Amino acid sequence: MKLFKAITKSLGIKNLKIAIYAWLFNILFSIIIYFTFYKAISFALGKSTILNKLGSNGSFTCFAEIFRNYKGMLPTLVPIVIFVIIAFSIISIFISGGIYSVLLNKEKNNFLNLISSSIENFFKMLKMFFINLVNFAVALLLCLIFGFLLFKIQNNSSNESLIKILFYVWAFISMIISIFSIAIYDFSRILRLKYDKNLLFSMKKGIKFVFSNKIIILLMFILYILSVIFIHILLSVILHQIESLSILFITIIAYQIFILFKYYLKIVIMRTETNIID
Repeated sequence: MKLFKAITKSLGIKNLKIAIYAWLFNILFSIIIYFTFYKAISFALGKSTILNKLGSNGSFTCFAEIFRNYKGMLPTLVPIVIFVIIAFSIISIFISGGIYSVLLNKEKNNFLNLISSSIENFFKMLKMFFINLVNFAVALLLCLIFGFLLFKIQNNSSNESLIKILFYVWAFISMIISIFSIAIYDFSRILRLKYDKNLLFSMKKGIKFVFSNKIIILLMFILYILSVIFIHILLSVILHQIESLSILFITIIAYQIFILFKYYLKIVIMRTETNIID
């Protein structure tokens, strides 16, 4: 009942402005990354036939050809990939800090408030990210331990059905661990903003809150995951129909609408988290 009330309060058109705010950063980031990768590959390969095929024959196939024929590409791309991961993490921290602050304080969700809140809370959120690296490391270690144990069982069995079952069991356990790890990260950030206490206080309170409300939080994230899977399937069906007509412009628009809707769902979850805290 508590979760249902929190989700109901979180729905509505009011989330659209915040979703657009996050989506605009995604557009800017995507453009920068696209041209970074394209220029880097162009510089290394020149106007080769492999470069011209990039995207038309599938990215994996094209990159496999690149690494096979241009062995010097790996040292070029590795720093770019590291840069992308760091840049994406920083942008995510920046955006989410502003959004959580606006939602928690029930401020007007206009772009000025969102930007100013993002700037104001950036370093707080950055510190929370660093302390949560311990949380992420523990979650990864638990996934690896369960994977190792199931692998040992699998090695002693020649039953293919059992091997598949064990893989699904490991995937399910890893998903549950990941959900709680992400929830601890989210709620420790929310509590940092709510009480403005130190990092350890926020972390400890976040862990305690998550495991005190584990069923509600688990259901909330499962609903979110199922919603994202559903719109992924819907998008693939829509894009298949559009691509058969070879209309690139409409394909791009459809994909951007899909990304915007994903951000909308994410804002619903973020608003639900702040409602649960209240």
